[in-house]
Amino acid sequence: MTDDLPKRYTWLELVEMSLTMTEDFVRARHEAENHLAERYHESFEKALEDVEAVFERTEALRSLSSESGQELLISGYLQTLRNMCRPTVSEDDFKNLSDTGTVSASKFSDIGLSQSALGYLERNLNRDIFSWLDADTAPTDSERHAAAVAVAALAAEQKTKTLMRGSSSKRQEQAVREALIARCGLKSVASKSFELLSNGPGKGELFDRETLVAGTKADVALGLYDGRIMCLECKVSNSEVNSFKQLNHEAVDKVKKWAGSFGKQCVSGVVIQGCFKAANLVSAQDDGAYLFCSSNLTPLIDFINGTKSE
Repeated sequence: MTDDLPKRYTWLELVEMSLTMTEDFVRARHEAENHLAERYHESFEKALEDVEAVFERTEALRSLSSESGQELLISGYLQTLRNMCRPTVSEDDFKNLSDTGTVSASKFSDIGLSQSALGYLERNLNRDIFSWLDADTAPTDSERHAAAVAVAALAAEQKTKTLMRGSSSKRQEQAVREALIARCGLKSVASKSFELLSNGPGKGELFDRETLVAGTKADVALGLYDGRIMCLECKVSNSEVNSFKQLNHEAVDKVKKWAGSFGKQCVSGVVIQGCFKAANLVSAQDDGAYLFCSSNLTPLIDFINGTKSE
């Protein structure tokens, strides 16, 4: 077994890495502006249509707790209704706070569950937007339109941002896998959870999807050619503030967990993309995480290839 390890960067190199990744992020976001605008518009139009449907079937929310409200839940309008709350409520919070334990449309055919759901929603409707509810009068056309636009804009923003985060992360992870197969000769094999090194990926094997390693999810797990394993987290951050949580908390905690479970038999690192504060990169590296940039995977490729026998 070799003691070769990936490159550790100097403070100045990490500062330059941070600047380069931020520049790459800004350039990519500018290039994607038209696409994001189109997706936002599509989401807005759909959300506006859904809000109008809720208004039509509940007398502009004045009869939400009626049979029409239950029909809306069964028809899949819960997300729209959650966006009408003050503040908006997540799926997990709704399950607990409404005492329903579910967001499944089919479950609301149960009258008890639907009444609990509608009772919670009605209590928490955003009366700053739906001001006519306190006056117990029907909204004017302008009030109704303004409220519908406000909710639709909020829903479209949430959906677009979720899409941006999810698609960036998936693209990053897929790009890493493709590079490892093409440039390192790794063989993609079925993923499986493992606690023991002997049950992990063999030499030259790459698990085809994320997996639990010693009880902790790894985005990428592979077998180095010298018998060690390597676990990688893939992190995309759109702000330096967010980067601390993703890198220094989530990823570093996993690196420490894998080091505690496998010692020197496991090499752990993080593939990063986006905006990361240089100080956070320094701290993560000091805590044992090897760092790799999505925009330049050559150091990762060279390390893996370096574990091959001469």
